[in-house]
This record gives sequence, structure tokens and C-alpha cells, in this order.
Amino acid sequence: MHGLLSRNTLIIFGLFCCVLWAAAGCGDLDREGSGGTDKSGSILTVESVSPTYFDEPTNQVDVVRNNCADPGDPPEAEEYTDHYAEIKMTNRALPNAEEQTASTIYLSSYEIHYTPVTMGSPPLPSSNRIPITETVGIEPCEAGSTSCPETSFQAEFVPVTEKAVLFDYLYGPSGTCDQPTGEGCQLQYNVHYIFYGENDFGEKVSADGFSNFYASDYDHCGGG
Repeated sequence: MHGLLSRNTLIIFGLFCCVLWAAAGCGDLDREGSGGTDKSGSILTVESVSPTYFDEPTNQVDVVRNNCADPGDPPEAEEYTDHYAEIKMTNRALPNAEEQTASTIYLSSYEIHYTPVTMGSPPLPSSNRIPITETVGIEPCEAGSTSCPETSFQAEFVPVTEKAVLFDYLYGPSGTCDQPTGEGCQLQYNVHYIFYGENDFGEKVSADGFSNFYASDYDHCGGG
């Protein structure tokens, strides 16, 4: 199922949403280590959240595992797995600092929070903290530098367990998807990440990242 919304429409809408979510996230100063700007001396920032599926960039989350075989051939299950996202982060010194105030930040875990955009969409449970098992160290940028190297790593985006919830809502026995007309066959959600870590001195730091996705039956037969 393709072409439900134009690519430009998705990009413009996604950028608009990200601006609104980022503004809301910047005001979250009550969470322990929020932003990392007090004791840690760092401005930890999620520069981008880029959803990927089978190494292809896409925020279209496939929730149906189809049979890819030609008529009369033995069944061939469509490739189907968790949907991931590439995260890019920076670790800057405090504004106008003449000396380095930041130190390396080591990420330990993250949370994912889903907010339905499509009216009537089923709630997806927010995750408990997901541990980051491989060392991810965000090196500090030079004080006063206008450019900053980004550190990239992979995080969960929409796991198969969440896909199952979306499948049941769209295509289950009482699903909303009208196959002949295509009405009710696509859902949209906003995604809010919270990443947690600490610096070289044990000070806790966190940062917020944002994205969105569309859920439907997308064709990944033939290798993605």
C-alpha cells in the first residue's frame, strides 16, 4: 500500500511537528539531569532521529507480514523485523564558555513515548528504560566551536510487539481498514525519546529527541 500521503507533505508536516515537540522538550527542567546544563557543564543534544528499516531510511512502519510468493509457488514470508532509528547526538560546552566545561557523556538507557495523531488510534505503551548495552560515549566539542562532530548509534523505533497492536487495530477481526477503499488503513504517531547518561564525574544527564511514523501495510517483498 503506497502513496497515501505525498513525500513533501510528510516532510513538511514532520518538520513542523519536530519544531513544536522540541520547543516543549526544552522546557522540561524538572527531570533529573535534563539537558545536562547545570552540574555537568554540557549541552547534550539529539541532533536527529532517522527511522530506518532494512538499512533504508523510512518512517513508514510495516505492520503486515505478507506472502511474497507468486501464485502457485510455495509460501515465502515477507522480511519482517523491528523498525529501528539512527540517533545522532552532540555534546557541547556551555554557551560563551572560554574554557572546556563539558566532558565525555556515556549513555546508559533510553525511553520511548508514543502519542497518537490519528483520531481513535490505539494507545501504545511507553517503554520502561531500555538499556544501552554497548558503550556509547559522546565526546565533547571544543569550547566556542561552531561545528561539532556527531556521534551516531542505533535505537529501537517501533518493535514488533508494538506492530502487533497496530496490526490488530487496522486488520484484525474488528479492524478499521476498509480494503476496497483504503480508508482507515493508515495511522500516525509522534515519537518522543529520552536518553539518559552521565559524564566523567558521575553527573547525570538527559536529552530529548523527536520523530513520527505512519503505520500501514507497506510492501517489502523482494528485499526491502
